[in-house]
Amino acid sequence: MIENLWIITRGGLPYFELRPTKSGTERLLLSGFLSAIESFVREATDNEIESINLSKKRFTYSIDEDLIFVICTEENVNQLMVTRFVEAVKKEFWNNYRNDINIDLIDYSIFESFREVVEKLMSEIDLVLHCDTCGKVIPNEFISLSEGSKRFYYCCQSCYAEGLRKHSKSSSMIAESFLMCDACGYTKPVPIHCEVPMHIEIIDEEPKLVCHMGPSCSVQDIPFHCNKGMRLILTT
Repeated sequence: MIENLWIITRGGLPYFELRPTKSGTERLLLSGFLSAIESFVREATDNEIESINLSKKRFTYSIDEDLIFVICTEENVNQLMVTRFVEAVKKEFWNNYRNDINIDLIDYSIFESFREVVEKLMSEIDLVLHCDTCGKVIPNEFISLSEGSKRFYYCCQSCYAEGLRKHSKSSSMIAESFLMCDACGYTKPVPIHCEVPMHIEIIDEEPKLVCHMGPSCSVQDIPFHCNKGMRLILTT
C-alpha cells in the first residue's frame, strides 16, 4: 500500500510528509528519487504523472506548479488507481493551502491538518486490486463493476464476461466502461443486452459487441465515429 507521501518544492524543500522519515533506508530512497528526477524536473510538463522504481518501491510523482507530489508504494499497486489518488491529493492540497504557500515565510505547522485529509483519501481508494474472477493482481487497466456499495474488478474481457454471468440477475450492476472515439474524444455508453453491458469479442475475425450470454444471444457492430470504430475503455 502507501509507504509515505511527500509534498516538496522543485528544489527539494519539504512542505508535508505523511509519516516521519526515520529509517536511513527510506531517507536514502527519497534522496535517490530526487536525484533521479533532478534532470527531468527542469523540463517536465506540469500535471504529468510519472513513476520510478527503486529497491522494490515505486515512487509516483506529479509536478504541479512549483511543487512535487510524491507517493512511495509497494510495486504491486495498480498504477491507474495510484494516479487517481495523486490527482485527488493535489486537488485537496490546492483547495486547502493555495493562498498559504504564496507567502514568504511559511508556517509549516498549518500542513499538519492535511494528514487527516490524506488518511481519508487512502481509506476511499483501493490501490492493490485483485481480479474477482481469477484472483490475479491487476497492475494497470481493468474493468470495474459496482453493485450498491460493493465493487468488483476484472483483469481482462474473459474474466469480465465470467463476472457478468455470475451477476447476470443483478439489475443494479453497473459497468464502469464506455466507448470512445480516438479521433475526437467523443464517448458513449456501452450497449446493454440482457440487463448488463456488452463486451468485445472477435467474431469471424472482426471485433464485435457481444452479449454476456454469448454470441448466440446477440452480436452488434462496434459503433463508428469520425469514420473509425470506437474503442472500449476499461476504466473510468
